[in-house]
Formats: sequence, structure tokens, C-alpha cells
Amino acid sequence: MPMAVRFKLNIEDNENVLLSTSRNFLPLRHAICAITLLNSGMKSRPELIAGSFQHYDQAITACRSLSPSASPEAVFFLHFILLMYDIACASQRWPEDRSSWSLHLRKLASLAHEPAGPSVSRLKAYLSWYVLLLDAQAGLAGNSEAGHYTRAFLENGRSLPVWPISPSQQKVLSTPESMDEFLKVHKLSLITFEMFAEQSQASLNLRRAFRERHIGLKERQQYIQGLSIRHATVWQENCPPHMESQEDEAAPSPDRRIIAGTYNFARLQYSVLQLHLHTSMYPYQRLDGDLFAVEDTEHCTYIINTVRQSFVYNDRENHHLAHALFLAGAATKLPVEKSAALMMLQEMEHAGLSGAVARVRHVLELVVREQAKREIAGGSADEVDWIELSQKHGLKNVVFGM
Repeated sequence: MPMAVRFKLNIEDNENVLLSTSRNFLPLRHAICAITLLNSGMKSRPELIAGSFQHYDQAITACRSLSPSASPEAVFFLHFILLMYDIACASQRWPEDRSSWSLHLRKLASLAHEPAGPSVSRLKAYLSWYVLLLDAQAGLAGNSEAGHYTRAFLENGRSLPVWPISPSQQKVLSTPESMDEFLKVHKLSLITFEMFAEQSQASLNLRRAFRERHIGLKERQQYIQGLSIRHATVWQENCPPHMESQEDEAAPSPDRRIIAGTYNFARLQYSVLQLHLHTSMYPYQRLDGDLFAVEDTEHCTYIINTVRQSFVYNDRENHHLAHALFLAGAATKLPVEKSAALMMLQEMEHAGLSGAVARVRHVLELVVREQAKREIAGGSADEVDWIELSQKHGLKNVVFGM
């Protein structure tokens, strides 16, 4: 959750929210110890992994007998940490008993929509949306176990708490004007999250209908075109005009960094959504026609250039970039962009938790290699469906970067 740390959403009254909450909530303390040891163990200290498992098991045991009086926010943090832990284990192909990530998504879904009381910490608000993105990405990757959190979001008025306001009244932005501008781009990012939620469920349904032959070519194409137009219209109606033409500043103010960072996140996700919609909603979609070829070329180039620009500023920890890079690398027709996507994913591997980015790069390597084989044999790269291919190789796409 690099953006949460960058915007100091994990700090209230000069204290780390997770650590201060864990002082009075032992299960959370065990979960934090578990994921900290796991991270160190997977990077350079394998002897720590056994201790990580012990803390994880203690946290799970405590989950089964939580007091009804336990703080809902503390329990939310607990299941979030355990979700991250299980995703890390899933990326390593470790035993299924350490990969119960979908169960934590169910619990988080119920906690996210419980009455929050007088205030919600900015961290919980941010994580509520972050989990939505993770679950939606898993759905877009064809993972049938995904969607519990996403469906709860869609069924509960598409609302989650908003994170800019601090319960301690700590200033997030320095002026009312900055806050107004921020809220506009923040709204834009939340709109892209709504699009992710809707599209992930649509993709799961389309893939199921395609396999069962319940949907014809014309119906598929009309649905994709209609949703693409709707996305573009919503984006244009809500995007502040000056943001599309903003130029990078040599030394931006803290306010400008938050505003620009939030906008850039939303803009990147918009390209990811449209690119996925045009290429990966159901098996071998591009074989039905390449109506969006010009637009998709622009989305691929935008994604590659955006990630490359983030590297100029030595920013390799925005792991939401991994999903974008993967999709651009799989969809682009340009070999140079495929190579760039693979190289940048390799750069990002060492900055993340769980090996999730390494898994993304591995899947993209499989896709690029298979696309090249098809073309050498006289076929088309469009004959390769990356979801079908990864499932054939036993790879469960739980998450595309953390």
C-alpha cells in the first residue's frame, strides 16, 4: 500500500495506526509479526519463515474466537493483513491451507459496509478502496474465487468511506483551493474503482457465458462497444480539463504531488480498464475483430510511457503499475513495448511484498513467448488468451502487485 504510506494515511496523532491499534489487540499484533517476518524471509532471511507461520496460525486461531466487543476497525485491519499474507503465500504456490485469501475478502466485505460510528480512520477508508481494486483485478484475471468484496460494494450503493478527512483534524492539504482540486481528482479515481468493480463482474459472467455458448458474436460486440462508450463518456464528464494537459513540475509542492499522483493513478487505471475491455473480457476476444486497434495502441503507449516516467523519479513501489504493465505488454503489437514492459516489471520485483510482481512478469513472459510461437507458425498473436494460458500452466492470478 505505497500510496497510503506516501500520503501518511497510516499516521494519526503522530502514531502509526496499525501499530497503535495492535497494542490493545493481540491478534493484529500476531498478524503484523507474521507478515513482517514473511517479507524478510522471502527476501533474504528464509530462516524467519517458520516463525512467520507460527504468528499467522496464532492470528487465525484468534479470529475464530473474537469477542463481539472487538473494535470493527481493528478486526478490519486484522483481516486486511491476513489477506496480504495469504496473497503472498498464493504467489509462492504454498499449500492451500495458507491461501484462504477469498475467506478474508468475505469478512472484509462485511466489515467495510458495517456502520462505522462517528469516524473512520483515513487508513481504513483508503484500504476499503484498495481491497476493492485487488478483488476486482482478481476477477478481471478470470479468477472464479474472486468477487465477494466487489459484489458487496455493488449491492451496497457503491459507497465506501472517503479518506482525505483526518479524524484528528490533521491537515492533509494546505489550502481550501488545493482540497477542492484534490476532491475532483479523488472523485475521478473513485469512479475508476466503480468501473473496475462493474467490469470485473461482467468479465467473469462473459467468460462463463462464452464457455457455455450462451452469448453470440453480435451480442458480445454490442456489449463491449456500449460499455466502452459509457466509460469514455463518464471519464470526459468528470475529468478536470486542465489535468489532461498538465506538465510535470521540476519541484512540485506537497499539495501538487498529492493531486497529480491521484490524477495519474486514475488516468492510468482508465487506460487499463479500456484496454482490458477491448482485449480480454472473454477468450480470444480479439479474433472477433479489432475495432479498437488505434485506441488500444494509444493506451499501450500511454501505460508504457507513464511507468517509464515514474522510474525517472525512482518510483518503483507503486505496485498498481504492475497490472498496467502486464496488460500493455500482452496487448501491444510492438515488440519494443513488450520488451519494455518485461524489463520494468523486473525492476519492480525487488520493491514489492510477496513475489506478486515476479509472478506477473513470469505470466507475461509465457504470453509473449506463446504469441511469438503462433506468429512464427503463420498464425496470429491474437490467438493467445492470457487468462486461458496462465490457467493451463496452473497459475492462479490472485493479484497483480502489492
